Amino acid sequence: MASEGPNSPASGTDDGTVGTKTWNNPGNITASDESDAAVNDTGVSNTGTDETIRLVLADSSLGVENKADTVTEWPGADAYVSHGGAADAWSETLTGADVNNSNFGVVISGDIGGTITHYLKAADFSFSIPETDIIDGIEVEIEKTKTFISKGAALTLYVDHVRITVTHSEAPAAEVAGQDGPYVY
Repeated sequence: MASEGPNSPASGTDDGTVGTKTWNNPGNITASDESDAAVNDTGVSNTGTDETIRLVLADSSLGVENKADTVTEWPGADAYVSHGGAADAWSETLTGADVNNSNFGVVISGDIGGTITHYLKAADFSFSIPETDIIDGIEVEIEKTKTFISKGAALTLYVDHVRITVTHSEAPAAEVAGQDGPYVY
């Protein structure tokens, strides 16, 4: 097996398909530089957790598996939190062509005291994996934090950076039956 990454996205966007809270400055998730995408709500508790973390596939549909940790609070200081791994293909059957596609990426939504955020979408990770390789695993790392200001009960979720590492292996050789038996090419 080989791996490529961690790669950063070329774009970050707010996607209002879900939730009611808009991510400000979503394009700031392309580098770890303390320039964050942020979403906040007032009059809420200090609870901030994941709601959704799903792959965005080459055809722009969402992957089937939600890797969100809906129990653990977002950290109080910038930290990378990993989802998936080298042997976790997120219940998908993908090839190099799929992850090389500029639509491939991840969506993130948070839960701010019961209020769900829009998707924060990271895409175009510029992978260059051989197109027929089999994807064995995908690790998504999200650099995130939260702050709570008790006066006014304001909670803000921040995402500084998203990066993905893909583990892949060469597709098995095809067998072709011939007059003298099967041949492997």
